[in-house]
Amino acid sequence: MNYKWLSIIFLIVSVLVFFKGLYQFYGYDNGTYSTSVNAYVGGDAYNYIINANRATAYFTVSGFLFVGGLLTKIIYLLTYDKGQYQSLMTKFSQTENVTKSHMNMSSNRTHHHNSEVHQPIMKQDHHIKEERQ
Repeated sequence: MNYKWLSIIFLIVSVLVFFKGLYQFYGYDNGTYSTSVNAYVGGDAYNYIINANRATAYFTVSGFLFVGGLLTKIIYLLTYDKGQYQSLMTKFSQTENVTKSHMNMSSNRTHHHNSEVHQPIMKQDHHIKEERQ
């Protein structure tokens, strides 16, 4: 099994377990006239304590699964990049080089654009000043 699918499975199960914990926490009903939901003993306070502890356990398991999913996703991204292994620093330097080249291109366009736009305006301002004198 691939790390990609393993991370997806971890994240999906993490979300499911999290919602199970929410149901455990908020889905309590000690029904007098209907069936009981998440009720274990006769007293409401004891049932709330039991449900809170169980919900905490579900939230903890969900957190571990989520972290496991993130770690397997990171391993997948570091290990498999189009079939080639690349370290994190190699990927960072490639991204940095691409960003620098885009910044240089955009600054050249901006400088060229500004010189064309502002130069006629300055000439026009000069002619206006001469006409006023």
